[in-house]
Amino acid sequence: MPKQFVSKLNFSSEDLNLNEIKTTKVNHPIRFKGLTIYQADWAISNVVLEIDNILYQLQLKEIPEIGNQVWGVLVELGSETKKNFLLTIDNENGPLKISNIENFSGKNLYINADPLEVNSSKVSLKKIIPSSGLIIKNDPSIPFIYFSFILIIFGTIISLIPTNQLWILVNKESQKLSIGGLSNKNLVGFKKEFFKLSDEIKNF
Repeated sequence: MPKQFVSKLNFSSEDLNLNEIKTTKVNHPIRFKGLTIYQADWAISNVVLEIDNILYQLQLKEIPEIGNQVWGVLVELGSETKKNFLLTIDNENGPLKISNIENFSGKNLYINADPLEVNSSKVSLKKIIPSSGLIIKNDPSIPFIYFSFILIIFGTIISLIPTNQLWILVNKESQKLSIGGLSNKNLVGFKKEFFKLSDEIKNF
């Protein structure tokens, strides 16, 4: 399952006197000196087999037709008559299944176990090599993006604060008083306050 994908990374530097091991998982990235490292994928990339006393490192490919998270490779085995066999594996601890493609009968081969005789060839599993998919991200603009988000949030909060404006004009010649007002929020409430203030000024 994706939540089981794990990688251990060794960060070392002679200049910084640094030697540190960190673990990354899916949804748990490593943040180190401006880098963000995400666990993106996991697979079994190669197996090392000994076939008739000769070591082979075979590259595997995912086979979704067989099942989820299954990797395999097609090989020819046989010291006299060659036949194709499908090698499949679904985890890093084994076993490796060797299947005859004619009838899909198979045998399980375990790491460092006794060799199996397959079509007169002796086959033993020496090593399973997994691979880990990582995404390494370095984005120096992240602090500016966060700062922009803060400005947007602050501006949104400011826009929610009601602002009321009031103007009073006095005409000395006619002795008339003119009152005007403007509000960006709660116009009904501002109207009531405006008329209340007008009445108080008239009665002053």
